[in-house]
Amino acid sequence: MTVTIDLTPTEQERVMAAARQKRQDPAEFIKNLITAHLPEIADNERQNGIAAPHMPDRNHFYFTATREQFNGALDEVAQMNKSLPVLTEAAFDRENLYEDRF
Repeated sequence: MTVTIDLTPTEQERVMAAARQKRQDPAEFIKNLITAHLPEIADNERQNGIAAPHMPDRNHFYFTATREQFNGALDEVAQMNKSLPVLTEAAFDRENLYEDRF
C-alpha cells in the first residue's frame, strides 16, 4: 500500500535528521515508526483476513483493571442509571417478553 503524507518543511527536516541518525532511508524510517505502533491482530482475524475494529485492545481497562477498579466502575454506571424506572415483575413474564410472537 502506498500512503502520501503532507509534511511541513520543519517536519520533513525532523524526519530526515532522525532517519540519518538511525542510518535508514527516510521511507524505511517512517515505515518502521508506523508499524511499531500498529495493534496486534488475533490469529482468527489473520486467518479470515479481517481485522475486527470491535475487539478491545489488550491495554483496555477491562483487561488491566484490578477487581476494586472494575467494581468501582460498575458502581459508577449504577449511579448514572439511578433515575431509570423500575420494571414490574410482570415485565419479565414470558408472555410479555414474547407477546408479538403469539
